[in-house]
Amino acid sequence: MILTGSGRFFVYVCISLYGLFALPNASAMFARLSEAELVSTADIIVSGHYVGEDTISLPGQDQEARVGVIKVDRVYCGDKGQSLLYFSLPPAGISRSDTIALEVGQEGIWFLVAVKMLGNLYWFNHPQRLLPKAEGLVLLKKFGLAQ
Repeated sequence: MILTGSGRFFVYVCISLYGLFALPNASAMFARLSEAELVSTADIIVSGHYVGEDTISLPGQDQEARVGVIKVDRVYCGDKGQSLLYFSLPPAGISRSDTIALEVGQEGIWFLVAVKMLGNLYWFNHPQRLLPKAEGLVLLKKFGLAQ
């Protein structure tokens, strides 16, 4: 059966309404990353602490984007000249089940993935991408990235 006109519109409305009511009740589930996957998928690995959030202007966008800010203490892998890193946050006022809560001052080893074509912007999209410093250093030593 092929829907046309008002039938197609009705289906779109139903799917949209389902999404509005079903998605807020969904909860994020993160599959555990292997140690090798965590290290190999990271474009930059640093020790540092979360200093809060800011907004930045993105090329070709009319509105600003929210970002989390990390003060870098040491770079283990990636661009050694980094002193601050920025990672993407959801827009203000939007609560998502996959948002990872951070506290100002929280520190550790960060395994971040670059947002392609946006320079110094990264994804913090999995809870394992921030490990406590001691645990992260053990992992880095295992892969020859720290002494």
